[in-house]
This record gives sequence, C-alpha cells and structure tokens, in this order.
Amino acid sequence: MVTPPPVQVMACKCCVHAHEARVSCAYNREGTETMKVQRNERGQATIFFAVFMAIVFLGMAALALDVGMLYREKRMVQAAADAAAIAASAQNGTTDVNVSAKAAAQQQAGGILAGEVTATLKNSATSDVQVIISHATNTFFLGAFKSSMKSVNVSAIAEAAKPPTTACINALSPNAVSDTSYPVYYCGLSSGSASAGGIVAGNSGGSAQISSTGCSICSNSSIVGCTNGSGITSTASINAGGGILGNVTASGGTSTAGGCVDPNAGLALPAYNAVGCTAVPWASNPNGGLNGQVLAANPNGPPYCNFTDSQLANLTLSGGTYLFSGTFTLTYAPVTGTGPVTLIFLPGSNLNGGASGSPGFGNNSTINITAPSTGPYAGIAVWDDSGTASSPDTMTFGGGSGTTINGAIYAPHTIIEDGNGSGVSTVSGGITAWAIQVAGSGHISVSESGVGNNNNGQVTLVQ
Repeated sequence: MVTPPPVQVMACKCCVHAHEARVSCAYNREGTETMKVQRNERGQATIFFAVFMAIVFLGMAALALDVGMLYREKRMVQAAADAAAIAASAQNGTTDVNVSAKAAAQQQAGGILAGEVTATLKNSATSDVQVIISHATNTFFLGAFKSSMKSVNVSAIAEAAKPPTTACINALSPNAVSDTSYPVYYCGLSSGSASAGGIVAGNSGGSAQISSTGCSICSNSSIVGCTNGSGITSTASINAGGGILGNVTASGGTSTAGGCVDPNAGLALPAYNAVGCTAVPWASNPNGGLNGQVLAANPNGPPYCNFTDSQLANLTLSGGTYLFSGTFTLTYAPVTGTGPVTLIFLPGSNLNGGASGSPGFGNNSTINITAPSTGPYAGIAVWDDSGTASSPDTMTFGGGSGTTINGAIYAPHTIIEDGNGSGVSTVSGGITAWAIQVAGSGHISVSESGVGNNNNGQVTLVQ
C-alpha cells in the first residue's frame, strides 16, 4: 500500500493579516500568493460629514442672525415711521409734512437719516400723511445673495381729525340781536331781516371784518356780512342756526346746524369779599403830567370799583386775577400785562360806551395781555359775567381802539360791539359772547395759533 505524500498546507497571508489591515490577495503565474496592503481610509467620511455640517450650521447661524437683525431693525424703523406720520399729520398746515416727518423720524432710535424719509400728504381734508422710510442696514448672509435685503422698507399712514363743530367764535343767542344804539344794523341788504343777527359785520359805510384762522365760526341765530365791502370769513367752517346772509365765506363750507357750544359752561367766579371796593391808588404827579400806574391783582377782592384811567399815561398789570365792578372806563392809556392776566368783570359791571370818556374800552385805547396757562382760569384773558340771558350786558371797543389778547374773551351773556376803525385782533383763545357786532371799518380777527400749533384734532394711525 502506497502512502500518499503529505499535503502541504500554506497559510493565507491575507487571512493572517486581515485583522491588521486591508489587503488584496492575488497569485502570480507561478502560483505564488502575493499580498498588497491597501491604505486605511476608515473615518474619512465622518470628517467630511462633520465639515459639511459645520458649514451648514454656520450658514444657519448667520441666517438666523440676519433675520433677527432685520426683524429688530424693522421694528425700530416702523416705530420711526409711525412717529413721523403722526407728527407730520398733526403739524400739517403749519409745517411742511416732509420737514416734520424727517425731524420726528430722526429723533427715534435706529439712526434714521433724513434722506431715508419721504412724506406725502394723501388727503388735505383729513391731513392723511403717508411716510415711507428705506433704512440701510448691514447683514452677514442675506445681503450676499440679494442686494434688496440690505435695507428695511416700511410705510405708515396717520390721520388727523378736524372736528367741524369746534369753533373759536361763538354767538350763543338763539335770536337775532340788534342794539339800536350802535349803528351796525344798517347793512344795506335788500332783505329786511338782515338788519340784525347773532354775528354781524358792517353798516352803511366802511369795511367791517370778522375772520377766523384755523378754526370755525358758530352762531345759534343768523350771521350777516354786509355787502358794501364788509364780510365774515373763516379758513374752516361757518355754522349759523338762523341762516346766512350777505358776504359770508368759509373754506370748510357753511351750514345751518346751530347748536353752538359754550366752552366754559359751569365756570365759577372766585370766592371774594364783595363788601366795599379796592381803591385805585393813583399817584400824584408834582409836574402836573399824567402818571404811570402798576395795578396789583385782587383775586379775593374787594373788587376795583368804577375804574377810570383819566389820570394815567399808562397802566401796567403785574399779573394775576383782577376783579372789577361798577363802571369800567379805559379812555386812552395803554394797558400792558407783564405777567399772565385774567380780567373778571363781576355782576353789575358797566362796559357799555365807546366814545372818549364813556364806559368800556374807549376810543384810541390799547390793551395787550396774555391769559394764564394754568389754574382755574387757564386760557381766559377777559371774563365778563355781568349779564344774563334775559338781560345781556354790552362790552364796547370804541373806534380806533386796538386790542391784542393772547387768550379767550369769555362773555356768554354779553353783546360785544367793535367800533369804527377799532381792531380786536389776535384773540388766540377765541371769543364766546351772546352776540358779536362790528361796525364801520372795525375788525375782529381770531386765530387758533396761540392756542395750539395747528388746527388738527386727534391723530391716529390708519395703516
């Protein structure tokens, strides 16, 4: 029996080294095994993935930072646009909308530049103003892809209400009034009913004027503007419950609604001592000329009674509340308030005259006072409480007198009569009276400019 030769078993190097490295096994032509060790590439995909995710996360972080920055910028720019629209709407009519809008926007946070703000008046009737702000901002990521993402663009529209019922000249009498002792009723109109009214401007000669700027005129009875050169005008509206006759014009239109409002209804007189009078301490002049006089306030009385300035070169009011009773005669001495002043004419006062030496603000007299801005009589410069609805008083501004009052004339039961050539002007707080009549070439002019910056009402954002 022949024993076969032993089989020679050769160890596979590939197998032996498989646990050490990647190998590739092959046999040459002689049948000898060869082994080629390959490079170890384990973990490289992980590195590539990590680098890719880092780039992604960095981009997302930059995007989130840009979005957050743009959101913050938009809120600030929107706040600036809102403020600019409100300011421009509120000041429309007194300041150019672009000027006021730019100024308001630049006061807000965010560094808004004037050149980035554009304001447009959309509606002059309601003072609608649209403000557009295009504000440049820096971005890390978005600006590289789209240039428009480098700026924030916002818009705001604000509206200022203009209440048509607000009036700075009010005549409260429900019936036409004519004082036959004053020649304002000769109007020259063909209608016989034109001889009287709640507000009348003109007579047979002259060019009497009643005007309001920035506020309306209201009468519970008729309004009459004589057609011989006289007239009544308003840059707002005119409302006459008893109808309108003659030369009467209003930019805001006319109506016959009536219902004029007493702006100070319920106002109470100060508590004062009504017993006796406070004597005016006229100083004697050894040279025989007229003297100047400083008059102190007497808010608690007793009042100055039967006041006359016949011995005065001038009268200075040092400020405060002044009470008067009996006859008040200002002949020609200039009256100036060096501080805020309220003149109160108590029941029983007499200001009805107009000629030199007669009661009231006489011929060639002048008065220049400013009402207080605080206290119980804030805004009121002259208050005549001497009349009643059944028996109204009369306050006369004589021919040639000149009056400048920065505050209101409040005389709800008084007929105010403005004489030939006199001018009660710049009554910035308005006039409330029982009736108002201007004769000859007299002129009553009321402007709202001293009460506020404009004639616009409450401002609201509408977009």
